Amino acid sequence: MSTSIFPIHRSFIPAKSNSTQKMPNRFLQSSPRFSARQEDKGNTLKSGTQKLALSGLGYLKQGIEKAIAVLSPTPTVTEPKVLFHTKFLELCEIKSAELGIPWIFARSPIAKGVVVVLPIHQGDVILIEQKRPPVEVLKGKRTKGVIEFPAGLIGDVKGREEEDALHAAKTELLEETGYQGQQFTYMGRAATSPGMSTEVVQYIKAENLKKVSNKLGVDGEKIIAVHRISLAKIDGWLKEKEAEGYVINASIFSGLHFLRHSSESEATPQT
Repeated sequence: MSTSIFPIHRSFIPAKSNSTQKMPNRFLQSSPRFSARQEDKGNTLKSGTQKLALSGLGYLKQGIEKAIAVLSPTPTVTEPKVLFHTKFLELCEIKSAELGIPWIFARSPIAKGVVVVLPIHQGDVILIEQKRPPVEVLKGKRTKGVIEFPAGLIGDVKGREEEDALHAAKTELLEETGYQGQQFTYMGRAATSPGMSTEVVQYIKAENLKKVSNKLGVDGEKIIAVHRISLAKIDGWLKEKEAEGYVINASIFSGLHFLRHSSESEATPQT
């Protein structure tokens, strides 16, 4: 028999606890566990978006690099076309893929290069004075000659096509100055006029000199004199010669630089 005076309606009876029963969103959103799960989902989504973006940038970079490679190919080297040929000089034309224009220049068809000898003995520099037809007249005035170091082509003589810079240096020193050297040092190289010529000069210092001949030059050369000038006074001497009407070869200044500032080079001459 019931002890309750009033009947109890079913709706007022508390439901049994059920861990799997879904709670309203307003309760879930305030739950710490729910917040942690939502944060994990947000981080996962953010991480995935970042990876997708980075992947897209990677593909974009590869596409740009491929486009650049197609639009800017590595310039190809083409064989120059000979426009005019003589025994000692050729006029050539080459099409520059990089510049997009034809380029006309001069080169030697018989020589492998040029050597300039830097003779120095007991603090004195040995220079030569000779005639050079291309600069006999400058700006309507006749010049007296050219002041320069002894120099010459490498491998231009029949039977000596395979000679190296050192052998050529010894030969030119003797032929143009009458001196022989006991010690030779490779100092470096430089292009004389890269805009119009393929000529690259190698500089070799000659020391411990000995005068063995008074004969100057060979056929086709006109060497007027050999000058022995103190290295300490050579700058003033060159200015005087220029004022007198002589032309100073550009190799004088590069050669003096090597004599004054360069130590013995570890590089080897170019054959």
